[in-house]
Amino acid sequence: FFLNGKSEATKEDDKKGLEIEIEFDKNPEHRLHGIINYLTEKCGGNVMEKGVVELSASSINTSLDRVVDLKSTNVFQTKNRPNQWIKYDFGKRRIRPSSYSIRSKSSSSWAHGGNLQNWVIEGSNDDIEWKVLDRRSDVTALQINNQMETFYIDTLLQPDE
Repeated sequence: FFLNGKSEATKEDDKKGLEIEIEFDKNPEHRLHGIINYLTEKCGGNVMEKGVVELSASSINTSLDRVVDLKSTNVFQTKNRPNQWIKYDFGKRRIRPSSYSIRSKSSSSWAHGGNLQNWVIEGSNDDIEWKVLDRRSDVTALQINNQMETFYIDTLLQPDE
């Protein structure tokens, strides 16, 4: 899961109040050149390990840091249960996603099921009130192993959201 959109960049940039816009240029080779990639380059490593982005999940079947490891084809997987989730916490950075990319699993040898077909992308500024940004059902584009697709978020956000 890889985001493109608007973000504040680093702690130094936060002090300056800078807004960075990273748009997907529709070139499939640039799908991973979004916010996570930008923050990875700025902090010089894995954004989870460096404490730039805090990740949590409803359950963990594989290593959580895989969610933001852009150089690996290993993917993150929750346990095979209903209503599983992954949360990206960007701290004080306000993220306004415009698109995101999802990569399917890299192998058919996994014992616990197939690729993602249904999901909801939600956003929150306070971790209490959540707004649905995108909802997908019965997606078949990710049924091929090691496939990556980009999805666009059409939800309009108010300036304070």
